[in-house]
Amino acid sequence: QRDAERAQEELRRAREDVRERDRELNDVRLRLTQKEGELGALSQQRDSSAQKEEMELRRKRRELQEREDQAKEKERFVEEKERILREANHLLDTRQRELERDAERLEQEEEEVAKIKAVLRG
Repeated sequence: QRDAERAQEELRRAREDVRERDRELNDVRLRLTQKEGELGALSQQRDSSAQKEEMELRRKRRELQEREDQAKEKERFVEEKERILREANHLLDTRQRELERDAERLEQEEEEVAKIKAVLRG
């Protein structure tokens, strides 16, 4: 009978141990589930931050490209203005030389007219 009582006591202790281990195991499962949830939330935050950073980087690249395009356009505009100015200066120089030649011819013609008048008077 003592052996039976001891066996029952051991069985009761074993059942209590099993229940205690089940409670501990459930606690570990619960903590694991919580940690998985936290990890998922952190992962979503990380992904969201990465997406925001990627979008910001794309926006900055677009802005940079726009600024580069504007700078190139301004450079082309300035080059075109410089070309037009060179052409205008060339035309002005040409016209100035023509006017100087015309002035010289006019002076010569006036001198000839004065000589003719002097001959006719004289």
